[in-house]
Amino acid sequence: MGRGKPEAEPDWDLAGEMCSLSIQVYELEEAMALDQYGYHLHEFIEDDTVGSQCVIAISHEGRVAISFRGTSDFTDALTDALAIKKRWLHGKGWLFFAPRVHFGFYNAYLPIRDRILKSIKALTKKNRQRIHITGHSLGGALATLCAADIRRTLKLPVTMYNYGSPRVGNKRFEKLYNKLVPDTFRFVNDKDAVPTIPKIGYFHVGNLCYMDNDGEIKVNPGLATKLFDSMQDTLGFMDFEKLTDHLSSHYRDQLLPFTEKVKPLYGEFKDTLEETLEDAVEAVSEVKKKVGKYV
Repeated sequence: MGRGKPEAEPDWDLAGEMCSLSIQVYELEEAMALDQYGYHLHEFIEDDTVGSQCVIAISHEGRVAISFRGTSDFTDALTDALAIKKRWLHGKGWLFFAPRVHFGFYNAYLPIRDRILKSIKALTKKNRQRIHITGHSLGGALATLCAADIRRTLKLPVTMYNYGSPRVGNKRFEKLYNKLVPDTFRFVNDKDAVPTIPKIGYFHVGNLCYMDNDGEIKVNPGLATKLFDSMQDTLGFMDFEKLTDHLSSHYRDQLLPFTEKVKPLYGEFKDTLEETLEDAVEAVSEVKKKVGKYV
Protein backbone atom coordinates (compact mmCIF):
# COMPACT_ATOMS: atom_id res chain seq x y z
CA MET A 1 0.00 0.00 0.00
CA GLY A 2 1.47 3.31 -1.08
CA ARG A 3 2.13 6.17 1.24
CA GLY A 4 -0.92 8.38 1.84
CA LYS A 5 -3.36 5.80 0.43
CA PRO A 6 -6.56 5.52 2.48
CA GLU A 7 -7.48 2.38 4.39
CA ALA A 8 -11.08 1.26 4.94
CA GLU A 9 -13.48 -1.66 4.61
CA PRO A 10 -15.95 -1.68 1.72
CA ASP A 11 -19.70 -1.80 2.24
CA TRP A 12 -20.24 -5.23 0.70
CA ASP A 13 -23.91 -4.70 -0.17
CA LEU A 14 -22.99 -1.41 -1.82
CA ALA A 15 -20.16 -3.16 -3.66
CA GLY A 16 -22.65 -5.66 -5.08
CA GLU A 17 -25.11 -2.92 -5.94
CA MET A 18 -22.50 -0.83 -7.75
CA CYS A 19 -21.18 -3.89 -9.60
CA SER A 20 -24.70 -4.62 -10.80
CA LEU A 21 -25.12 -1.05 -12.03
CA SER A 22 -21.77 -1.21 -13.81
CA ILE A 23 -23.05 -4.26 -15.70
CA GLN A 24 -26.45 -2.78 -16.50
CA VAL A 25 -24.96 0.24 -18.26
CA TYR A 26 -23.67 -2.08 -21.00
CA GLU A 27 -27.30 -2.70 -21.99
CA LEU A 28 -29.37 -0.59 -24.35
CA GLU A 29 -31.38 2.03 -22.51
CA GLU A 30 -34.67 0.19 -23.00
CA ALA A 31 -33.16 -3.13 -21.87
CA MET A 32 -31.75 -1.96 -18.53
CA ALA A 33 -33.17 -3.72 -15.47
CA LEU A 34 -32.32 -1.12 -12.83
CA ASP A 35 -35.55 -1.75 -10.97
CA GLN A 36 -34.28 -5.18 -9.89
CA TYR A 37 -31.73 -3.36 -7.74
CA GLY A 38 -34.15 -0.78 -6.38
CA TYR A 39 -33.24 1.98 -8.85
CA HIS A 40 -34.98 3.88 -11.62
CA LEU A 41 -33.34 5.66 -14.53
CA HIS A 42 -33.11 9.42 -14.14
CA GLU A 43 -31.01 10.27 -17.19
CA PHE A 44 -29.20 8.43 -19.98
CA ILE A 45 -26.16 10.37 -21.19
CA GLU A 46 -24.20 9.54 -24.34
CA ASP A 47 -21.78 11.27 -26.68
CA ASP A 48 -22.02 9.99 -30.25
CA THR A 49 -18.56 11.21 -31.26
CA VAL A 50 -16.39 9.46 -28.67
CA GLY A 51 -18.99 6.87 -27.64
CA SER A 52 -18.90 7.66 -23.91
CA GLN A 53 -22.01 6.58 -22.05
CA CYS A 54 -23.33 6.73 -18.52
CA VAL A 55 -26.58 6.59 -16.61
CA ILE A 56 -27.71 8.60 -13.63
CA ALA A 57 -30.03 6.49 -11.49
CA ILE A 58 -31.95 7.10 -8.27
CA SER A 59 -32.74 4.42 -5.72
CA HIS A 60 -36.16 4.07 -4.15
CA GLU A 61 -34.57 5.44 -0.95
CA GLY A 62 -33.30 8.49 -2.83
CA ARG A 63 -29.63 7.57 -3.32
CA VAL A 64 -28.07 9.04 -6.46
CA ALA A 65 -25.74 6.84 -8.52
CA ILE A 66 -23.74 7.36 -11.71
CA SER A 67 -22.61 4.32 -13.72
CA PHE A 68 -20.19 4.54 -16.66
CA ARG A 69 -20.03 2.03 -19.49
CA GLY A 70 -16.74 0.21 -20.07
CA THR A 71 -15.00 -0.84 -23.28
CA SER A 72 -17.58 -2.25 -25.68
CA ASP A 73 -16.26 -1.52 -29.16
CA PHE A 74 -13.12 -0.61 -31.08
CA THR A 75 -13.61 3.13 -30.52
CA ASP A 76 -13.39 2.50 -26.78
CA ALA A 77 -10.32 0.32 -27.30
CA LEU A 78 -8.56 3.17 -29.07
CA THR A 79 -9.46 5.41 -26.15
CA ASP A 80 -7.81 2.86 -23.86
CA ALA A 81 -4.68 2.87 -26.01
CA LEU A 82 -4.04 6.63 -25.96
CA ALA A 83 -1.75 6.45 -22.96
CA ILE A 84 -0.16 9.89 -23.14
CA LYS A 85 -1.02 12.28 -20.29
CA LYS A 86 -2.94 15.55 -20.18
CA ARG A 87 -3.17 18.06 -17.32
CA TRP A 88 -6.21 17.36 -15.13
CA LEU A 89 -8.93 19.96 -14.61
CA HIS A 90 -8.05 20.51 -10.96
CA GLY A 91 -4.96 20.80 -8.81
CA LYS A 92 -1.83 22.93 -8.77
CA GLY A 93 1.64 22.54 -10.21
CA TRP A 94 3.69 23.32 -13.28
CA LEU A 95 4.12 21.12 -16.33
CA PHE A 96 4.80 17.51 -15.35
CA PHE A 97 4.55 18.34 -11.64
CA ALA A 98 0.82 19.02 -11.99
CA PRO A 99 -1.91 16.35 -11.71
CA ARG A 100 -2.02 14.69 -15.12
CA VAL A 101 -4.33 11.98 -16.44
CA HIS A 102 -4.59 9.56 -19.35
CA PHE A 103 -5.33 11.55 -22.53
CA GLY A 104 -7.87 9.05 -23.89
CA PHE A 105 -9.81 8.82 -20.62
CA TYR A 106 -9.82 12.60 -20.28
CA ASN A 107 -11.16 13.06 -23.81
CA ALA A 108 -13.81 10.40 -23.20
CA TYR A 109 -15.02 12.11 -20.02
CA LEU A 110 -14.98 15.74 -21.15
CA PRO A 111 -17.83 15.59 -23.75
CA ILE A 112 -20.33 14.30 -21.16
CA ARG A 113 -18.99 16.24 -18.15
CA ASP A 114 -21.27 19.29 -18.37
CA ARG A 115 -24.45 17.20 -18.63
CA ILE A 116 -23.42 15.11 -15.65
CA LEU A 117 -22.57 18.10 -13.46
CA LYS A 118 -25.76 19.92 -14.46
CA SER A 119 -27.92 16.90 -13.65
CA ILE A 120 -26.23 16.20 -10.30
CA LYS A 121 -26.36 19.85 -9.32
CA ALA A 122 -30.11 19.94 -9.95
CA LEU A 123 -30.71 16.66 -8.11
CA THR A 124 -28.82 17.82 -5.02
CA LYS A 125 -30.00 21.42 -4.92
CA LYS A 126 -32.26 20.82 -1.92
CA ASN A 127 -30.46 17.81 -0.49
CA ARG A 128 -26.66 17.84 -0.73
CA GLN A 129 -26.38 14.09 -0.44
CA ARG A 130 -23.56 11.64 -1.14
CA ILE A 131 -23.10 10.61 -4.78
CA HIS A 132 -22.25 6.97 -5.61
CA ILE A 133 -20.18 6.43 -8.76
CA THR A 134 -19.20 3.19 -10.48
CA GLY A 135 -17.93 1.59 -13.67
CA HIS A 136 -16.18 -1.46 -15.09
CA SER A 137 -13.01 -1.39 -17.24
CA LEU A 138 -12.90 1.94 -19.13
CA GLY A 139 -16.03 2.82 -17.15
CA GLY A 140 -13.98 2.52 -13.96
CA ALA A 141 -11.46 5.02 -15.29
CA LEU A 142 -14.25 7.47 -16.18
CA ALA A 143 -15.83 6.91 -12.77
CA THR A 144 -12.50 7.89 -11.18
CA LEU A 145 -12.33 11.14 -13.13
CA CYS A 146 -15.97 11.92 -12.39
CA ALA A 147 -15.64 11.23 -8.66
CA ALA A 148 -12.74 13.66 -8.29
CA ASP A 149 -14.50 16.24 -10.47
CA ILE A 150 -17.80 16.18 -8.57
CA ARG A 151 -16.04 16.35 -5.22
CA ARG A 152 -13.92 19.33 -6.32
CA THR A 153 -16.50 21.18 -8.45
CA LEU A 154 -19.78 20.60 -6.60
CA LYS A 155 -18.26 19.99 -3.13
CA LEU A 156 -20.48 16.93 -2.64
CA PRO A 157 -19.45 13.82 -0.68
CA VAL A 158 -18.60 11.00 -3.08
CA THR A 159 -18.21 7.22 -2.89
CA MET A 160 -16.60 5.38 -5.80
CA TYR A 161 -16.46 1.62 -6.51
CA ASN A 162 -14.90 0.38 -9.74
CA TYR A 163 -14.16 -3.03 -11.25
CA GLY A 164 -11.19 -3.94 -13.46
CA SER A 165 -10.20 -0.31 -13.95
CA PRO A 166 -6.94 0.67 -15.64
CA ARG A 167 -4.67 3.24 -14.00
CA VAL A 168 -5.81 6.80 -14.62
CA GLY A 169 -3.17 9.39 -13.72
CA ASN A 170 0.26 10.29 -12.43
CA LYS A 171 1.45 10.41 -8.81
CA ARG A 172 0.18 13.97 -8.33
CA PHE A 173 -3.28 12.95 -9.49
CA GLU A 174 -3.24 9.92 -7.18
CA LYS A 175 -2.44 12.09 -4.15
CA LEU A 176 -5.06 14.69 -5.07
CA TYR A 177 -7.69 12.03 -5.72
CA ASN A 178 -7.09 10.15 -2.46
CA LYS A 179 -7.45 13.39 -0.54
CA LEU A 180 -10.71 14.25 -2.32
CA VAL A 181 -12.35 10.81 -2.42
CA PRO A 182 -11.01 8.56 0.36
CA ASP A 183 -14.17 6.41 0.17
CA THR A 184 -12.92 4.62 -2.95
CA PHE A 185 -12.66 0.87 -3.59
CA ARG A 186 -11.23 -0.65 -6.77
CA PHE A 187 -11.81 -4.35 -7.31
CA VAL A 188 -9.27 -6.46 -9.21
CA ASN A 189 -10.20 -10.02 -10.16
CA ASP A 190 -7.21 -12.39 -9.90
CA LYS A 191 -5.28 -12.29 -13.22
CA ASP A 192 -7.24 -9.46 -14.85
CA ALA A 193 -4.54 -7.68 -16.85
CA VAL A 194 -6.43 -4.44 -17.54
CA PRO A 195 -5.62 -2.96 -14.09
CA THR A 196 -1.91 -3.33 -14.96
CA ILE A 197 -2.12 -0.75 -17.76
CA PRO A 198 -1.06 1.89 -18.60
CA LYS A 199 2.30 1.03 -17.08
CA ILE A 200 5.05 3.65 -16.75
CA GLY A 201 4.18 6.77 -14.77
CA TYR A 202 0.60 5.77 -13.89
CA PHE A 203 -0.72 4.98 -10.42
CA HIS A 204 -3.90 3.49 -8.96
CA VAL A 205 -6.14 5.35 -6.49
CA GLY A 206 -8.14 4.27 -3.47
CA ASN A 207 -8.31 0.95 -1.65
CA LEU A 208 -7.44 -2.23 -3.53
CA CYS A 209 -9.91 -5.11 -3.11
CA TYR A 210 -8.09 -8.10 -4.60
CA MET A 211 -10.23 -11.09 -5.59
CA ASP A 212 -8.14 -14.25 -5.60
CA ASN A 213 -8.93 -17.55 -7.36
CA ASP A 214 -10.01 -19.14 -4.06
CA GLY A 215 -12.99 -16.82 -3.75
CA GLU A 216 -11.44 -14.57 -1.10
CA ILE A 217 -11.35 -10.77 -1.31
CA LYS A 218 -8.37 -9.11 0.36
CA VAL A 219 -8.59 -5.38 1.11
CA ASN A 220 -5.28 -3.56 0.71
CA PRO A 221 -3.29 -6.83 0.71
CA GLY A 222 0.33 -7.14 1.71
CA LEU A 223 3.66 -7.57 -0.03
CA ALA A 224 3.04 -11.03 -1.53
CA THR A 225 0.03 -9.83 -3.50
CA LYS A 226 1.92 -6.73 -4.59
CA LEU A 227 4.71 -8.88 -5.97
CA PHE A 228 2.12 -10.91 -7.87
CA ASP A 229 0.69 -7.69 -9.27
CA SER A 230 4.19 -6.67 -10.39
CA MET A 231 4.56 -10.00 -12.21
CA GLN A 232 1.31 -9.31 -14.05
CA ASP A 233 2.68 -5.93 -15.08
CA THR A 234 5.70 -7.60 -16.64
CA LEU A 235 3.88 -10.44 -18.37
CA GLY A 236 0.87 -8.55 -19.74
CA PHE A 237 -1.72 -10.50 -21.78
CA MET A 238 -0.32 -14.01 -22.01
CA ASP A 239 -3.13 -16.46 -21.24
CA PHE A 240 -6.87 -16.89 -21.59
CA GLU A 241 -7.53 -16.43 -17.88
CA LYS A 242 -6.27 -12.86 -18.03
CA LEU A 243 -9.05 -12.16 -20.51
CA THR A 244 -11.88 -13.98 -18.77
CA ASP A 245 -10.99 -12.52 -15.36
CA HIS A 246 -11.74 -9.08 -16.80
CA LEU A 247 -15.35 -9.89 -17.67
CA SER A 248 -17.84 -7.87 -15.63
CA SER A 249 -19.81 -11.07 -15.01
CA HIS A 250 -16.79 -12.59 -13.27
CA TYR A 251 -16.61 -9.63 -10.91
CA ARG A 252 -20.27 -10.15 -10.11
CA ASP A 253 -19.73 -13.85 -9.54
CA GLN A 254 -16.83 -13.21 -7.15
CA LEU A 255 -19.01 -10.83 -5.12
CA LEU A 256 -21.90 -13.29 -4.95
CA PRO A 257 -20.93 -14.85 -1.56
CA PHE A 258 -20.49 -11.42 0.01
CA THR A 259 -23.74 -9.68 -0.87
CA GLU A 260 -27.36 -10.27 -1.78
CA LYS A 261 -27.32 -7.35 -4.19
CA VAL A 262 -25.85 -9.21 -7.17
CA LYS A 263 -28.19 -12.22 -7.12
CA PRO A 264 -31.27 -11.10 -9.12
CA LEU A 265 -29.61 -11.39 -12.54
CA TYR A 266 -27.20 -14.21 -11.73
CA GLY A 267 -29.10 -16.86 -13.67
CA GLU A 268 -29.51 -14.61 -16.69
CA PHE A 269 -25.80 -13.89 -16.94
CA LYS A 270 -24.81 -17.49 -16.27
CA ASP A 271 -26.90 -18.67 -19.23
CA THR A 272 -25.14 -16.27 -21.60
CA LEU A 273 -21.58 -16.59 -20.24
CA GLU A 274 -20.32 -18.91 -22.99
CA GLU A 275 -21.52 -16.56 -25.71
CA THR A 276 -19.97 -13.59 -23.88
CA LEU A 277 -16.58 -15.34 -23.65
CA GLU A 278 -16.56 -16.09 -27.38
CA ASP A 279 -17.36 -12.48 -28.21
CA ALA A 280 -14.70 -11.22 -25.81
CA VAL A 281 -11.98 -13.45 -27.28
CA GLU A 282 -12.78 -12.28 -30.80
CA ALA A 283 -12.89 -8.59 -29.78
CA VAL A 284 -9.61 -8.67 -27.88
CA SER A 285 -7.87 -10.52 -30.71
CA GLU A 286 -8.87 -7.74 -33.10
CA VAL A 287 -7.82 -5.00 -30.68
CA LYS A 288 -4.42 -6.62 -30.07
CA LYS A 289 -3.72 -6.63 -33.82
CA LYS A 290 -4.41 -2.91 -34.15
CA VAL A 291 -3.28 -1.34 -30.89
CA GLY A 292 -1.22 -4.06 -29.22
CA LYS A 293 1.95 -1.98 -29.27
CA TYR A 294 0.36 0.48 -26.82
CA VAL A 295 -0.46 -2.12 -24.17
